[in-house]
Amino acid sequence: MVDSEGEGWLQRLLEGIDDLVWDLRNRYESLSRDGQLALKMAGTVVAGGAAVYVGRGMMAKKIFIAFAGEDEWARDYLVGQGKNTKTPIDFKDMSIPKPFDSRWKAQCREIMKNCDGAIALLSTHTRAAEGARWEMQCANDERVPMIGVHTQKDNKGSIPPELAGKRVIEWTWDGIASWVNSL
Repeated sequence: MVDSEGEGWLQRLLEGIDDLVWDLRNRYESLSRDGQLALKMAGTVVAGGAAVYVGRGMMAKKIFIAFAGEDEWARDYLVGQGKNTKTPIDFKDMSIPKPFDSRWKAQCREIMKNCDGAIALLSTHTRAAEGARWEMQCANDERVPMIGVHTQKDNKGSIPPELAGKRVIEWTWDGIASWVNSL
């Protein structure tokens, strides 16, 4: 049995550990993409006398989804699939409000800069989707790895030029998860 003094000490220790973990996570999140990559390769973050492992599998990959407004169903399906898997993914997107303006673009760019990768959902609507194409170009500008994923097997649209030289796949969770895990 632990006395009240022992319980207080244990509670303070646990609170201190919790504070340290949040501090480390916040510091990690504030690093540049290159800084985060260097830590992932090293496998640990050290603060004070504590070290926390941040290697693969510990933190969800941040994946931006670019899609035409008509394909919101595909975005929802992808996010749903991501919740039912062992591949930890934190999906991000910037569904376009009206109007498509410089403020929206600035917010989108900030989100994109902090993503590990981007998935462009491809359909017959994509080529005409100004916002989705701008997001794909933003991923290219920010050097965020990107993959194209066809939303339908039998009714594919043309691949926009923003995906030139990028991998484009049929929609299979194994294919998507394999790409995410390679980041």
